Amino acid sequence: MERKINVLKDIVIPTVTLLIICVVVTAALAATNWLTQKQMAEKEFEKKKESLEKVIAAGDYKEQEIEHDGQKIKYYEAIDGELKGYIFETSASGYGGAVSVMTGIQPDGKIAAVVILDASKETKGIGDRITNPAYLEQYKGQSGQVDEGANTITGATFSSKAVIKAVNSALELFDKVKG
Repeated sequence: MERKINVLKDIVIPTVTLLIICVVVTAALAATNWLTQKQMAEKEFEKKKESLEKVIAAGDYKEQEIEHDGQKIKYYEAIDGELKGYIFETSASGYGGAVSVMTGIQPDGKIAAVVILDASKETKGIGDRITNPAYLEQYKGQSGQVDEGANTITGATFSSKAVIKAVNSALELFDKVKG
């Protein structure tokens, strides 16, 4: 014996119930995001500030913006009573993907420090050696453009050249800022 389909009971009520559940869950997620947005931004800035302090220690970091090649690029001015330097985040393609670099440049144009923000896609044990502080120390004090033939890491040429390109991009941005 065939059962008759009751449209209201078998189709409309379950559909409306599912719709209400979806709306309530979406609203709850949106409210949670809205309520925690400020805390997430603060935590993100604190994490960024740790990196900024590794590059140029200062009491305050003022976010600035410059237009370069049709894009707005953010950078930071490190201020501690006076301008201590500029900090740029740049990236370049390494062996496994983008290598993200933070470069601090003193007002006289000399590199204060270089920190690798992300090299997670580089080959473990080889390409990720670009994060070694001893390797990054070679950039300190350089100005102008870093020579492409700079001290690269054997077996990690692509990764090393990505760091060089990212540092050179930061130096180019510095020249534009100093105008």
